[in-house]
Amino acid sequence: MLGPIVAVLLAAVLAACSRDDSSSTTTEPRRPDPTTTTTTIVPGSEPALEPVWSWQSGAPDDDTVEAATGRLDQVVLVGGARRGPAAGEPASQVVGLASSDGTLRYRTESPADPSDDVARGVGAGADGTTLACGSLTSADTTGFVGTSDAWCSPVDPLGVLGPRRGSGSEGDDEVSGVAVTSNSAFAYVSGTTDGLYPGAEDPTGGFLGERDALLIRTDPDGQPRWARQFGTQGDDSAAGVAVTADDDAVVAGSTSADALGFDDGTLRRGGRDAWVARSDPFGNQRWLTPFGTSGEDTGRAVAAGGDPTRGTEAVVGAGATTGDVAASTDGAEQLVAPGSAAAGGSDALVAAFDAGGRQQWITQLGSPGDDEAAGVVIDGATVYVAGTAADGIVGAQVVDVPGAPEGTAGGGRDAFLSAYDLATGTWRWTASFGSAADERVTGLALTDDGRVVVVGTTAGTLSATPLGGGTDGFAVAFPVDSSGAGGAASAV
Repeated sequence: MLGPIVAVLLAAVLAACSRDDSSSTTTEPRRPDPTTTTTTIVPGSEPALEPVWSWQSGAPDDDTVEAATGRLDQVVLVGGARRGPAAGEPASQVVGLASSDGTLRYRTESPADPSDDVARGVGAGADGTTLACGSLTSADTTGFVGTSDAWCSPVDPLGVLGPRRGSGSEGDDEVSGVAVTSNSAFAYVSGTTDGLYPGAEDPTGGFLGERDALLIRTDPDGQPRWARQFGTQGDDSAAGVAVTADDDAVVAGSTSADALGFDDGTLRRGGRDAWVARSDPFGNQRWLTPFGTSGEDTGRAVAAGGDPTRGTEAVVGAGATTGDVAASTDGAEQLVAPGSAAAGGSDALVAAFDAGGRQQWITQLGSPGDDEAAGVVIDGATVYVAGTAADGIVGAQVVDVPGAPEGTAGGGRDAFLSAYDLATGTWRWTASFGSAADERVTGLALTDDGRVVVVGTTAGTLSATPLGGGTDGFAVAFPVDSSGAGGAASAV
């Protein structure tokens, strides 16, 4: 029998969505087929991919890259740029790089004004239609009503942001991710609000709490069409969004410890919990599944892959955990992937789910310090996960970044890219790279011509371009065997 806390959760989800045609909320893990042949590969022993190009902004003052997406033969980066005291708060910047070699195609910035309007997410369709979204603070702009509101803007072929379409509650609204459908018909935006979002208010007035998760559908130009606000009586957030082959939205997020104690008889957790959820194009939530440990878990990014016509569709969520996936299940079973190991502090956390939301495998990876995953993409049978590590990851291979000064990897917080088998979760390899200073990975993009691009912010020199300010944005590209599709799953 479902406990009273779960009943509260289900009531909140149902109240936030106008219709819910799905009844699949179970998380019973898949059992391995006893007739399959076991692998002889030692987890983590495969050679890591080597980067083929790197880019760093090199501009004065502070630059950040918050997200990236593949667009035709490019990778498009979005973030913020501060250009001295006269420029006021950071403005949004858009950077376009050739995905083949990292050559700069364009770099644009929104007009400087007293507002902080940094872009936090970007997505692109197969035809190159691109949408950037972010959060804007303290602006006297039509369509913006709260302290911090969401905005979206189309990005033209030269990287110029079009008109900002604003919407928001009377409170603080924060955008965390963008995903555009393959045919560019519409886009999904993930975020968080501490107000009552227009058109998505909780009709009962009793189940939403401190902050809530947001899922917004927009037109290709960023005009909102509907919004869904959902959560518990505690502190909830949605940190990333992706789109499936049949145009559903999948969202990753977190919920507070006190308000949500999942106890479905299969997986039991404590502390803060990570989750993934799936909604149809009309905003009906199909399922919401928690994942993690009895420690503190966060969901930061999500990706969708596989082929729904062949029954191989998969959803992968990534984030961080302070627990141990192999030892903190409180007697409940979950399939821990080969190569998973708790390393200390917080570790990167990765879990895969089938089309109905049932967990297939779970794994963690990290160093003795605090680590997290911030981006995930699926390319064929491989899952790529990018993040930041505070120390050396056991089994990681240090790789040279083209153009970067020699001997600097391993200084401060470094970036990593890991590969996993989609079917089993087996850890294949981890590439570690960085400067003598600190890196912060913010996302991961897959390009049409076979590049997986790690993006973030650095306080050091990670390319042939010296550090230009307090922080610079960076991108490091790795070649992959098969061609990917435009789009990204990234998080703030």
